[in-house]
Amino acid sequence: MASKHIKRNTYYTFVFNLSDAESVYAACLHLQLDPRCQRLLSSLLPGSCVFRQTQASWNNAMLCRIDFVAPARNIGPIKYEPHPFVPAIPLSQAPNVIAELNAAVEEYKRAIKRQTNTQVSDSHQLAMELLKLSAQNPYTPAARLFEKLGKVRFQTQIAIREELKELDFAKFEEIRIGRSNMLLMDMTAKGYEAAGFPIPSENKGRGTITHRHFAHWIKLYFEKRGNQAYIEFVVPGTNHAVDVAVKSENKWKFFEICVTAFENVVSHIQACFENSDAAVESLTFIVATKTKLKELKELIQSDSIYAAYADKIAFDVIENYTTRELKHAGD
Repeated sequence: MASKHIKRNTYYTFVFNLSDAESVYAACLHLQLDPRCQRLLSSLLPGSCVFRQTQASWNNAMLCRIDFVAPARNIGPIKYEPHPFVPAIPLSQAPNVIAELNAAVEEYKRAIKRQTNTQVSDSHQLAMELLKLSAQNPYTPAARLFEKLGKVRFQTQIAIREELKELDFAKFEEIRIGRSNMLLMDMTAKGYEAAGFPIPSENKGRGTITHRHFAHWIKLYFEKRGNQAYIEFVVPGTNHAVDVAVKSENKWKFFEICVTAFENVVSHIQACFENSDAAVESLTFIVATKTKLKELKELIQSDSIYAAYADKIAFDVIENYTTRELKHAGD
């Protein structure tokens, strides 16, 4: 079957006897015949055909008969005009061609090397810029830091991450928050030195990179609302430290972060409400996703201690404590 493109650009069409239904139907459409003429196409005798031309005053299909003309078989040998060409020669006889090929290959190698050196240089420069931004904007997600650098290709971002990890300038951790993943970055002492910044003396908190980021996000959330907030605050009357403590008038709001494991959650409740001599307004458990929130609720609510302090125990996700600046650049 001829393609539609060929059929659209055909000026002269000769259709002889067709036997299969698909060809008959296609020929009928192309010739613009009435569907009732399909049987005609399958009953054409030898030498008979249906002809149609498009660039003429009469462009409808016509029934034609083509007379048989025997081919001329005794016309003698056919002589063709010789085609002009330049005889090929081996490369050994064309030293100038070899020289030009070698020069082109060497130039190509130099261009590739220059491009590679430029990419490595640019990647290293961006990596150092990212370090400086991280030092100036601590506990900011890596995506927001890259946005401050401008439009950086994803492959370049990966190269920057690998370079910082290999040089031990920074460590990375990816966490699921809500419905999306978030990459977190934590600078090392060597990273601060390489970026030309002093190592922060503030309490960074304990736990993983994710755990420390969550703690500082909660602290920042309440500080923006005029409250005093503390990282790794020792509950008065105990030696137990909560991840974040927020002072509200003469009462305290405590926050415990549960990133993956839910170990010792009952001990947090005991330390805050049974062992402490402080006025504790509430204890809130913070997780990354709603799925983890459901698991944690079921675990704590199944313990008998929950019933005694149910009105003071809350559960929440970290997404509700992230500022707009952490979620979207430029907000």
